[in-house]
Amino acid sequence: MSVFLDAFHEALDATPLRGERSFQAIIHRLLEHGIIVADDSEVERQLYEQAVSAFPLLRDWFEIAGLRLAHYREFRYLRLYPPGARIPGVHQDDEEHLDATALRERYTPMEARLLLVLRALYDQALALGNLGDRGEASLPLEEVFTAMNTMMNTPMPEAAGERDRLFKRLKRLKAIDYVSSDAPESERWLAIRPMITTLVSGDLLADAIQYLEETATNDGEAD
Repeated sequence: MSVFLDAFHEALDATPLRGERSFQAIIHRLLEHGIIVADDSEVERQLYEQAVSAFPLLRDWFEIAGLRLAHYREFRYLRLYPPGARIPGVHQDDEEHLDATALRERYTPMEARLLLVLRALYDQALALGNLGDRGEASLPLEEVFTAMNTMMNTPMPEAAGERDRLFKRLKRLKAIDYVSSDAPESERWLAIRPMITTLVSGDLLADAIQYLEETATNDGEAD
């Protein structure tokens, strides 16, 4: 066995984890999903608690691979960032913001616009103090539809099936959850989760708003 692996196993033995399998399960989950949220299921709760118990070792392991593991204690979740990603609340030099595609989520234009709108709506709720116990912003689905039109000048897909697929995708990303999934769409409420802040950075939102404002101004001058 190499000196590196000897040192790794020694460090692993010093954690509450029982052997490599638990460590590997955490790594596999993060590489596959990019996030572990303790409150989402019993499986994720166990993985989260195990990961927190060995966080320094996990963080170092990912750092060797050029990845960054962040722990958001307030809302009990871990997020894995790809190389070059902007990490909220962490100062990074310009050279760190290199374009890297590994592990990055690929969004359709509609998904990207909706994520920007959801982040803006979340910030509004945060500013007004309208967040739930778990840091979520709950609002009628109709308000999201209206915001898409007013902010992005983009209507939601006409087909109900397309809208359902869109929201299911964002639910898998941990950006949203349903408050009343069984209600008719016109009466349905959505919860924007605090994880939206690590999917859409404040800088990205500001850049998008500035672009939209400049576009609107240019269109007005053209008219």
